[in-house]
Amino acid sequence: MQIARTKLGNKQGKAVRLPIEPILNEITSGFFAKWKKRDEKRAVQEKAIEILRIQIGKFRQALRISDGSGVEFYLPDRTVQTEVVEGLNRWNNAEYPTDIQTPLFPKG
Repeated sequence: MQIARTKLGNKQGKAVRLPIEPILNEITSGFFAKWKKRDEKRAVQEKAIEILRIQIGKFRQALRISDGSGVEFYLPDRTVQTEVVEGLNRWNNAEYPTDIQTPLFPKG
C-alpha cells in the first residue's frame, strides 16, 4: 500500500496523494480501466474518492485533489502513518451510508 511505503523526512512529514484510478483498477482486477461508459465510470470514481476521504478523515484531514483524481493528506510522522495504515486495514464497507454505497454496488 502506498501509504505504508511512503518515506518520511527526518524532521518533517510528507503530503501523500492517492490517485483513485490505480486503486479501482487493482480492486477490480483491471476491469475499471476497461470500463467504457464514462458517466458511470466517473460516478464510481467520485463515490470511491468520497469513501476514501471519509475513511482517511477518521485519522487525518483528507482533501479531494483539485483535479478530482483522488485524495491528499499530510503524514507528520511515523506514528500517524502507522495509525492511518492500521485504520485502513480495518476498513469495513458496512460503515458507510447506503447513499454512498448504492452507486458503487447497484442491485440487479
